[in-house]
Order: sequence, then C-alpha cells, then structure tokens
Amino acid sequence: FLLIYIFLSLHISFFLYLNLLLFLYLSLSSCLWLSSTLSVSLFLSFSRSLSRSLAFSFSSICLLISLLSLFLSLLFFLVFYSLSSFFFIYKNVLYIYTYK
Repeated sequence: FLLIYIFLSLHISFFLYLNLLLFLYLSLSSCLWLSSTLSVSLFLSFSRSLSRSLAFSFSSICLLISLLSLFLSLLFFLVFYSLSSFFFIYKNVLYIYTYK
C-alpha cells in the first residue's frame, strides 16, 4: 500500500504542475493573440488601401480565436484541478484506511 501511496502522490504533483504549465501556456497564447489582433486591426483600420470592413472582420475573427483559447485554458485548468483534487482525496482516504 505504501507503493500505491507514493505512486498517487507523484501523480498528484505531476497533475498539478502539468495543470499550472498548461494554464499558463494557454493564457499567454491567448493574450498574445489578443495583442497581435489589436495591433493588426489598428494597422488595417488606419491603412487606406484596405477597407474598414475587412479590418473589422479580421479583428473579430482573431478576437474570437483568442477568447476561445482563453476559455479552453480555463476549461483545462478546471478539469485538471478537479482530477488532481480527486486523486488527493483518494490518496488521503487510502492512507487513512491503510494505517488505521
């Protein structure tokens, strides 16, 4: 039972670190998408060679992509956090029943 306990505790820490890294990566990528979208849409809106409707459609598509990326990062964060908390509870229950 001690090996199972060690195995679960390593998996919990791995899930937590993976969760944090994934959340940071997706949040940063969505923020980069958002900033690049704003800069490109400002450039296109001030450019006279392209129409303003094209700039608006491009900026709205990129804004939707960035919001979707942020939503997915939040979803992954919640899923991995719930999995890690489930494993943490299971590990503690296993520890209590093993050494009781």
